[in-house]
Amino acid sequence: MKFSIMGDSISTYEGYNPFLYDVFYTEERAIQAGLRSVNDTWWMKVINSFGGELCMNDSYSGSYVAGATSASAHSVERVSKLKSEESLPDIVLVCMGANDCGGGITLHGEDADDEYAFDTTYGIMLDRIKAMLPEAKIYCATVMLTDDEASGKYKFRLDYIEKYNEIIRQVTKDHGCALIEMFDKHIGYTTIDGLHPDRAGHQAIADMIIAGMKRSMLSD
Repeated sequence: MKFSIMGDSISTYEGYNPFLYDVFYTEERAIQAGLRSVNDTWWMKVINSFGGELCMNDSYSGSYVAGATSASAHSVERVSKLKSEESLPDIVLVCMGANDCGGGITLHGEDADDEYAFDTTYGIMLDRIKAMLPEAKIYCATVMLTDDEASGKYKFRLDYIEKYNEIIRQVTKDHGCALIEMFDKHIGYTTIDGLHPDRAGHQAIADMIIAGMKRSMLSD
């Protein structure tokens, strides 16, 4: 079973992303986060837990779903990197939306082709993934809280984050993809800087995704 990842900085790791992609987890930052190897990342933990293998990690640090650039997750360029020259993924894990939320991207587009709104571009992204990989199972994760947010330190942010998560839930459903629910007011992941997970944080993310995938598989 081959996995591909559509993600942002949280899912990057030096040496495992496409050429010229911006990567957050350089060797220095991986050491800071306590990541001893790629096997300590959330996504490799998920892959290993299912006895799978990595097809492509299409994660770009700082990237949004929205926006008219090649780094935007809905762009043809980004979506095309979910497959390798040798193989296609059986499973695509979409873990996007945190930067759109943090950057205050418009929630609702003026029309179905609006490249600057979250709902329209999330839908375009899924349409393009499905068109390119019709046999792949697509899982879409909502945005998980950090430990600071889950502790109640930033209570004002919870409803704001949920507005983006509501769009992820609805668009995922509308496109016939599987949802992985990551939002829980009482569960957050630990970080090195308020956003990027440390080793324990990667484990917390992995645990949520593994549990969500298993629930979805049981309901299929």
